[in-house]
Amino acid sequence: MSQLEKLLRATEKTWPELPDLIGQDWPGFADQLTGYLKQLKEAPDQEPVICALILALFARYPEAHRRLVETIAEQESQEPLMTRGLREFFTRETPATSVTRYTDIACPRRVWIKTPRVSVVVRLTVQRQEFSAAVEELKLREDLPVRVRVGAAGFEVLNTPEQETAIMPGKDSPALVFDLRPRQVGPTRVNFDFFQADNPVGTASVPVEITAFEVSAVSEPRPGQALRTEPQATPPDYMLFIAFERFQEQPALVFTLSRAGEVGRTFHPVPLQGGDPLTQATRLYEQITALTDSVEPTSKLILGKERRLPAADIDRQLKKFGQNLWRDLVPEDLKAVYAAEAGGLAG
Repeated sequence: MSQLEKLLRATEKTWPELPDLIGQDWPGFADQLTGYLKQLKEAPDQEPVICALILALFARYPEAHRRLVETIAEQESQEPLMTRGLREFFTRETPATSVTRYTDIACPRRVWIKTPRVSVVVRLTVQRQEFSAAVEELKLREDLPVRVRVGAAGFEVLNTPEQETAIMPGKDSPALVFDLRPRQVGPTRVNFDFFQADNPVGTASVPVEITAFEVSAVSEPRPGQALRTEPQATPPDYMLFIAFERFQEQPALVFTLSRAGEVGRTFHPVPLQGGDPLTQATRLYEQITALTDSVEPTSKLILGKERRLPAADIDRQLKKFGQNLWRDLVPEDLKAVYAAEAGGLAG
């Protein structure tokens, strides 16, 4: 019996038990697994990639994973001459192989506003690519797929904003294509976040100018940003991403909240009244520094003497400082989510 046949038979045998083993995620799990099985029939040449995705899907749910391992073991007990069974790929005790991959991103630097569709291509390659629009070195597990999320202020994302690709032993990963349509003239950025087992493993950003006049697409290599995370770490329940963008010529902060295993939700942009983030951060830093000096400014100015602020006053001012940040910089719809899920978010 081939490895694929074992996987399919084990999946079929455990299917009636899966709703209880998966729990509330069962509908999404079933849709995703059914999609993978359909792809196996339609694209048999992609069998290694799709099987790897199925393995990774089960690995997210320990009880379902354990039951599938038991089922595979039962099959293999009937084939004692099998030198390497599918169970080897599933067992959690098998050390995961760590590999290095490089982001290879094809994205134009200038786009005409009337362009109906811009296709941005993302690959993970074994070798560093000289002409990638953003290059980042990623440390990854070989046994798990990588999820890529695109964020593009000034663009409409025409297809799925989050897509998965498999890590192929010794080979480049299958390419992902994100289709974008420009909708607002001006400078912006196309951001890419990379996840494995719901943990962030890297990020890359490409500056793009959307022009009012027709231009030829131009790509330029740009460095990425490293994120140092342990591949074996337990993924966080929530991740909050904050980007600086421009909406209708006004600088703004854009918040995206991502729950483990779910597509992130982006909230209404928050305009920055004081200009760019660097200017605001400098001003806020000066305010905090003044508090750490613990000197009451009025006495120093009028009396020429330094009078230390009481600790209670410093604490009160710091609380007020935080309250003002919450009021001015956090979008109202994100505040509503926090109010509804304060327990989970606070953890």
